[in-house]
Amino acid sequence: NGLPGNPISDKAGLYRATVKYGFSGKVTPSREGYSFDPPMRQYDNLLNDMANEDYSATLKKQTISGNIISDRGPVADAFVVADAGGGSVTTDASGRYELIVDYGWKGTVTPTKEGYTFTPANKKYTSVTKDQTNEGYSAKVLTFNISGSVIIGGTPIEGVLVTASEGGGSATTDNKGKYTIAVPYGWSGEVTPIKEGFNFNPPSQTYTCLLYTSPSPRDRQKS
Repeated sequence: NGLPGNPISDKAGLYRATVKYGFSGKVTPSREGYSFDPPMRQYDNLLNDMANEDYSATLKKQTISGNIISDRGPVADAFVVADAGGGSVTTDASGRYELIVDYGWKGTVTPTKEGYTFTPANKKYTSVTKDQTNEGYSAKVLTFNISGSVIIGGTPIEGVLVTASEGGGSATTDNKGKYTIAVPYGWSGEVTPIKEGFNFNPPSQTYTCLLYTSPSPRDRQKS
């Protein structure tokens, strides 16, 4: 801009313009998504050819940001990946992430963390030409079942309260003596049966960092 005909650079980035003897004016390069150094050149009473009037162009950056929240609160240390060269980051303690991508970037952003599922599973972008804020995800902690039976001499015991510590919940045995408790991924704690008038063997079961559903129920026996 500012030169006669507003010339456009070619594939090699070269531009050329013919001006009148004694030309004066401001010349400004522009292209969507780029910044230039210098941003402008001033010419006063031009009396000779001017070669190597170069500009350095830099592709602008845009941000994609948001929060990842589960029903248990913010999800820290979730890995958020932008494909097609968009980079990756991890969420902070508040569940927030911020990706920095090139102007016009297109691709898919995907959050991941072991033990979680996400809604939506990913987000697709066709052309990022401005900052994308509030690009949040809902997360859900995977749950696994601890199940078994409470039996006395082959007879199932109904109404036994079976409780998992550390927020693991509780369940009451049915008429077949069976119980099922759902606990979150990575849960550690004790499962304890209680019913007035009964002692149990063992009195509790301890679990450390549960990462799968136990395939074999453990029976509780009256002692």
